[in-house]
Formats: sequence, structure tokens, C-alpha cells
Amino acid sequence: MSDDNDGSNEEHVVDLVIAEDFESWYDSDAGVVGISFLQDGVTKEITKEDFRDFYKFMSQTYDEFLRAEDED
Repeated sequence: MSDDNDGSNEEHVVDLVIAEDFESWYDSDAGVVGISFLQDGVTKEITKEDFRDFYKFMSQTYDEFLRAEDED
């Protein structure tokens, strides 16, 4: 995982989103997207190809969640 973009990062690591509970970054040299679940102390790195599939999965999950929530 990278630190804040203060010039100390290697150029190939880019912070994507930093939130209270999560952080994400992209390492272009390694070809991975990283996600840290800060409260759990868990960090996962996913290849950029697998991340595209994961995004589709999460989008479908979100859509189904909204449908289920609307049914309640």
C-alpha cells in the first residue's frame, strides 16, 4: 500500500480512494489494485484483470441488494 501522495511514493503507485474505513490504490508496475479494510486490518491485492471481474460482481451485488431492500 502507498502513503499519501506527498512525493515519497514511487511513481507507479497511485492512491485511488481514501475513506475512513477503506483505502485503495493501484500499482501499475505490479498490475494490481489494493484494498485495505482498515478496521479489520485486512489488505487484499487483486490483479487488474481480476479487479475488472470483481467490479462487475460488486455492481451486480449492489443492484441485487437494492432490489432486496426495496422489497422489504
